[in-house]
Amino acid sequence: MHHNVEWREEHKTMMQRMACTEIRLAKDLLAYYDKLTSGSPEKRWLEEMRAMLLENMFAGERIPKEKIPAYYTVRLGVRNLYHYTHPNAYRSTYTIVNDGNGTYCLIIDILNHHDYNKRFGYD
Repeated sequence: MHHNVEWREEHKTMMQRMACTEIRLAKDLLAYYDKLTSGSPEKRWLEEMRAMLLENMFAGERIPKEKIPAYYTVRLGVRNLYHYTHPNAYRSTYTIVNDGNGTYCLIIDILNHHDYNKRFGYD
């Protein structure tokens, strides 16, 4: 029993530090990102998030499946969802996708606190 606990902890640690080889932006987010100026906080935050996910795809906090809004499951076909916290109460959501050719992280959005709470039904 003790060995099983050690394995789980080791496995959990390995999962928490797994690098992602590719980061993509969802279509709507990419259109928004392309319009941002080079000095904008949102652009900088997304670039910092990208760098973090390249090192660790589990850098965000996993959202339990039963709490993932239909916006993500129905509209985007998401089966797993993570949220990543930026400064000034902004958050991004992302999913980890395995398309048969490999695994990548898809950053879906960047939302202020109000919009995030509204999307998740907290307001």
